[in-house]
Amino acid sequence: RWALPSGYDSVQWLGLGPHEAYPDRQSSAYLGLFASSVEDLHTPYIFPQECGRRADPRWIVFQNRQLGTNLAVIPTPLTTSTNSSDQWGFSASRYSLEALESTAHDFELCEENDRRVHVHVDSKMMGVGGYDSWSPNVDKDFLIKPGGKGQKQMEVSISLFRYSQ
Repeated sequence: RWALPSGYDSVQWLGLGPHEAYPDRQSSAYLGLFASSVEDLHTPYIFPQECGRRADPRWIVFQNRQLGTNLAVIPTPLTTSTNSSDQWGFSASRYSLEALESTAHDFELCEENDRRVHVHVDSKMMGVGGYDSWSPNVDKDFLIKPGGKGQKQMEVSISLFRYSQ
């Protein structure tokens, strides 16, 4: 989790897309090269929450067109897994986790004055569930239980590169 200066407002990635993709909600996503503004990665759910996750990125590039610079992110697992909840993912938002968690409705969200881009690169993600409208029923295959039986520590590596066009 980190924040980039406001100018890095365009994102490209090679991975699943073009829309949100979570381990139990990604069958309609497909592998491709995608581009978006940071603002368009936000999903305006009624109750603000983490959102906009893109799954299985091979690389991610944040572009600052005003400065002509780019920041490339290359997630590299040091261990392999075939479990779909172990897929890498990323999200980028104008809103910090703290802002999302302290706001009751999407229309109440306010960008920070410096308009930073809050970036999250995750090595594992729990499913979202929601198979019905009254319970948060995440299938057991998509749950993450830290320290649970059979859980292994996952090592990760992220490489960052800044370059000009």
